[in-house]
Amino acid sequence: MWIGAYDVPPPTFTGSVRQDLVLVDKIIGVGEIAISDHRSSMPTISELARIAADAFMGGRIGGKCGILHLHVGDEPSGLDPLFRLIRDFEVPITQYCPTHVNRIPHLLDHGFEFARKGGPIDMTTFVPGPTGMSKAVKASRAVKMALDAGVPLELITMSTDGNGVHSFFGSEGAVERVELWQIGTLYSEVRDLVLDDSEGNPYPRGSWGDFIHVERGMKAFATDPATTVVQAFRHAVKGAGGDDGVDMMRGWGDVEFVATDRRVPTIYFGPGTVAAAHTADEYIDLDRYHMGVTVYERAIQELLSTA
Repeated sequence: MWIGAYDVPPPTFTGSVRQDLVLVDKIIGVGEIAISDHRSSMPTISELARIAADAFMGGRIGGKCGILHLHVGDEPSGLDPLFRLIRDFEVPITQYCPTHVNRIPHLLDHGFEFARKGGPIDMTTFVPGPTGMSKAVKASRAVKMALDAGVPLELITMSTDGNGVHSFFGSEGAVERVELWQIGTLYSEVRDLVLDDSEGNPYPRGSWGDFIHVERGMKAFATDPATTVVQAFRHAVKGAGGDDGVDMMRGWGDVEFVATDRRVPTIYFGPGTVAAAHTADEYIDLDRYHMGVTVYERAIQELLSTA
């Protein structure tokens, strides 16, 4: 969990951001501190730097990420405060994570620039259009745009704003309506990353869409029974009193990516019965569980001895 809120100084349990990260095991960072938003407390750059430094050091002492998570509004300043922070202060760029960067196009451009410098960015799964965030860039589309702009995939995340409440303001600044952001939008956007064919082209190799595209789950593979990994597990199973016969796995698992993409000799092994897998009453006998532990130990020892 984050400690804090929009406001600066952020509310804490112990009176100190650093102490919260050190002493409270569930606290891993600070947020969401608001910048470039008329609802913020208008923090100075020095105030933000102090919070970031406390989060960073508290994280190092407490063995946590120590991230400063920043809510970014739709004011023209965008990520300018953040660019000043990384220019003028010594906290690493990786310790800042701006969210909502896809809420308006010019902020998204700032996000790409920040990420190309090495900082993470978070897309929010807003509902674009007249009933949602009218200027927002759809999160799945924003991810594709980020990849095309040279942003490394590992620096991109998506989130829902955690069932947050969003206020919509009228022309005179009064609240016209309040809506709850639904957490189901994250599923929808990940699905669209996988299935989106609006441009008639698949995502480029290395993108999320390429990695988890449903068609890739249909690839079959075979591992030569004479390979070291197969032999090690057969020996281990037989040594534990089990049946060391080799059979075909009638199903699918993400290990397929290792076998087909990286061409690593791969097997499926686990205690229990496939017939019970993914059923309402799925179970595993304890004796099979303990036997499985023994098999893994023996197989790993044999593999290490032949490495």
